[in-house]
Amino acid sequence: MMALSRSRDVKDANVAEPSNAVIRSVEIHPSGQLLLTAGLDKRVRFFQVDGVRNDKIQSIYLEDLPIHKAAFARGGSQVVATGRRKHFYILDLEAAKVERVQSLVGCSAKIATSGRDGIMQTWDTRTFKCLHTHQDEGTLTGTALAWSPTSTHLATGSDSGVVNLYRQPSLFDNGGGGSMGGAVKRHRPSKAFMNLATQVDTLQFSPDGQMLAMSSCRAKAALRVAHVPSQTVFENWPTSNTPLGHVQSIAFSPNGGLLAIGNARGRALLYRLHYYKGL
Repeated sequence: MMALSRSRDVKDANVAEPSNAVIRSVEIHPSGQLLLTAGLDKRVRFFQVDGVRNDKIQSIYLEDLPIHKAAFARGGSQVVATGRRKHFYILDLEAAKVERVQSLVGCSAKIATSGRDGIMQTWDTRTFKCLHTHQDEGTLTGTALAWSPTSTHLATGSDSGVVNLYRQPSLFDNGGGGSMGGAVKRHRPSKAFMNLATQVDTLQFSPDGQMLAMSSCRAKAALRVAHVPSQTVFENWPTSNTPLGHVQSIAFSPNGGLLAIGNARGRALLYRLHYYKGL
């Protein structure tokens, strides 16, 4: 059994101004000194994270966008906020400018999708062509996806609570049967985590790819952290008595030393992970 050394010796990140709605996103700036929360109250809030005061820096209201996801971009100089609308917003922190964007143009990255049939696909956003199609083993409905920052692993979550961990190159090599669209190929995950009993909603890798946090908002304290190299879940935390509430969003600090957890009660909890020396 692996144990995760952690402490709850830091205040909530948003103690200066808790949200009055579900926090759908928590993100920590690449500098490690700024944290944002965003959610269904249409506000993006910024806090200075020092673990002592966690002062509020700014709050931005997007009147026509209940926010489902917000993230730092361009090295932390911008924030992209999206929701269930055809438009999204770019918040330029350096220029103090908010831009409403109607559609996505000029994107050169690949994206992965998963649907109700458990089929995962990789798409080229420049050509809108499907590059690879494969079946997520044992999944009838895919509910979450996450790529590791080190490009070595892909994690998938399902409505049954199972999280599959794939070694990413194996999905696309010739031997594994990666295909240019077309026929559905099957791949065995390197590990299937069965520690959650309800639908997986959030998957988040630590910046170094060593940790994988997985959670479900369907039950209280339904969060687990796995050590990716050993493919082992830390079993000592959280417990059924850990006051996480219903977890909605997860973020690691740049060095992995802080774990931020946004919940349905509008709190952004902070935990210090002693696995990492720094924050």
